[in-house]
Amino acid sequence: MADFIAALGHKTSPLSHATLDTTEIAVELGGCVLRMAFCSATEPRDGGIFRNGSLHVAWVGQWNNPSVVAQQLGEPCGKNVAETLAAAWQRWGTQALQRCDGILAGIVWDPKRRRLFAFRDKLGLVPLFFARTQTQVLVSTDSHWLCRLREERSEVNPRRLVAFMSRSSDCDTDDFVKGLHRIRPGEEVSWTAELAQTKSYYWQPDTSYDEADVDVSEKIVGRLTHILQRVSTQPHTVQLSGGVDSATLAGLLSKLGSPHSRAVIAAASMVAPDLPRCDESQAIDELEASLPLRVHRFPIGEHWPLNGRDVTTDSRWEEGPTPIAHMQCLIAFQRWTREFLGETTLINGHGGDDLFCCPRTLWERRMIHNRPGIGLHWLAKKKGLRTALRQGGIVVLEKNGLIEPVHRIRDVCGLNRPNGTSSHAIWTQPGRWIGDKEYFARNPSTYLSYQDWGCARLEVLRGWQWELACRASAQIARASNLRTVYPFLDAQLWEICLRIPPENLFLNGRQKGLLRSLLRGVLPDSVLSHRKFGGFDALIERGLGDREIHRVENLVAGGRLAAAGVIQPAAFRSAYRKYCQATNRTQNKWFVGSIDIWNTVAAEQWVSL
Repeated sequence: MADFIAALGHKTSPLSHATLDTTEIAVELGGCVLRMAFCSATEPRDGGIFRNGSLHVAWVGQWNNPSVVAQQLGEPCGKNVAETLAAAWQRWGTQALQRCDGILAGIVWDPKRRRLFAFRDKLGLVPLFFARTQTQVLVSTDSHWLCRLREERSEVNPRRLVAFMSRSSDCDTDDFVKGLHRIRPGEEVSWTAELAQTKSYYWQPDTSYDEADVDVSEKIVGRLTHILQRVSTQPHTVQLSGGVDSATLAGLLSKLGSPHSRAVIAAASMVAPDLPRCDESQAIDELEASLPLRVHRFPIGEHWPLNGRDVTTDSRWEEGPTPIAHMQCLIAFQRWTREFLGETTLINGHGGDDLFCCPRTLWERRMIHNRPGIGLHWLAKKKGLRTALRQGGIVVLEKNGLIEPVHRIRDVCGLNRPNGTSSHAIWTQPGRWIGDKEYFARNPSTYLSYQDWGCARLEVLRGWQWELACRASAQIARASNLRTVYPFLDAQLWEICLRIPPENLFLNGRQKGLLRSLLRGVLPDSVLSHRKFGGFDALIERGLGDREIHRVENLVAGGRLAAAGVIQPAAFRSAYRKYCQATNRTQNKWFVGSIDIWNTVAAEQWVSL
């Protein structure tokens, strides 16, 4: 993968990577030194470095419209991509980023303002880190490269580790290594030659509801079609599941007529015949019969967490614990796809849930707000009078500006805290075994209003749960070396969908109701009407609750987290034993909840490396 690093300060050392072929430039800036280095690669992400007089640029990602930007500049379209970015920056400054379509993260030394700018792509698919020492600031897409050049020894940041184990959704920048910080999606950070720092969001889309936009359906289909047309000019494969997101992409691809949009579209799917709760074979068979698809199936039954080699050792330690329990399964699947289908671009439906789903409670409150009589009558009929009165009361409190004070009082009293005493299973309450009890007081729950769902989703993009998901995608791509595109993770598509009201997202009382309505005539009704069935929960339970019990116990017995005061080992062992008993009782009948157990196991595994 392409990576860059920059160092600005009064004392900097050469940046060349000991194990990578790098290009490095250095320039004296009158009292300080700027060094920039770039490691080239074309898969799974591209990049470049360019020096134009005193202006220096490095970038990585997948930039889709450099020729369009070149035309706007009046420049030849055949220019080096980094050269086009440099010319755009000279003309428009940070506003140049608004004209760039795609995934673009980079650094720019601007001689006019004597500042080093670092910017991350709008949706955060390219990780970007910075660290400041007494003599310099370092910025890089490679956390290992950056930490190797720091003057301090890398130490674990216990606060971020606790936040990881408690599934915090905070938007802070402190990372898993002390002194290391992330740049958030759509954010720009800059430093002067004296290392004074400023930061702001260069991408701040409008999130107000646009209820008058009657063409929103056509805009969504048009944007997705445009993205798929670009991808379909090269060999491609759809990562197909039993849900509506990947089926949408396969259905739209079948309507295209480019040379690589073959009569039969290649698809790759994960199946688990021996794990009924994971297996989506029936839905995949139905899709294959409905669309011009040839589906290649990869069995995942033997790729449970902790089986075989440690996935954590394949990732960069500085990026933190393994974010998702089924990462090893996804890496194995993508490697198999590359080996079995050869050079191909994998089209992944990740992001559809974030774009087109909406909490049912928000839809209900919005319905009561818009049409009180009809909304309350419908809700009382479907959910009961108590639910209707509760939701109606919340709407009244919101209209009178009283809901936030009430919610804050509930926070102070501990009534909103997710990890306090509740009827939930003990193994889904990490507050019972995490030693830093004060953290939960610093991380109060947030009330979600039906009026600001677009704003809430934008905040999700800048929070740590999204950060971990993006790091997982980057680590999987790095391990498999397979180019993957995410049509639903497109900034222009998000700008459209952030303004859609909850009642349109939850059209006809169905999750993803809007997306389903868009595909009438593209996908058969039987496919549009069925619910998502499969998942990875049974596979994770097989690993953590059955096959790897002794390994988990031995790992926790090492006591690194306990020695640091992060967890209470006796409380965790008690919760883990009950989790194992529950997984054995279910006999593949229902989902018991593994995220909190996995996060603690992953954290223990990470600090033990």
